[in-house]
Amino acid sequence: MKPATEIQSNGKIFYFSFGMAALSRFCEAENLSINELGQLAEGMTPLRALRLIHAGLKDGYRREGKPFELDIDDIGDIVDNDPDFIGTCMEIVTQSMPNAGNVQAAQAKRKTSR
Repeated sequence: MKPATEIQSNGKIFYFSFGMAALSRFCEAENLSINELGQLAEGMTPLRALRLIHAGLKDGYRREGKPFELDIDDIGDIVDNDPDFIGTCMEIVTQSMPNAGNVQAAQAKRKTSR
């Protein structure tokens, strides 16, 4: 299993990972299908961004075998004290899903090749 990425913020280390477990948890919480991920940035609300970060942190702590006790409000506080935290997390999400925007194109291609 790939280790989580360590993010330093406000003198603390946070563990972040956005693999299939985090993606599944986030999609379920937001009632999103894989097809809708390509448009995720267009409909990103502040709460949705915090939920995305929450899913990544929860998965990161799980991968590192560490207890996870942060809730959405705690993550909001982290971002309030370190606005760059959200950008760092979003970069990791983007790197984790480099072809997310191409999901619909790939599905369309599969349908036409049948």
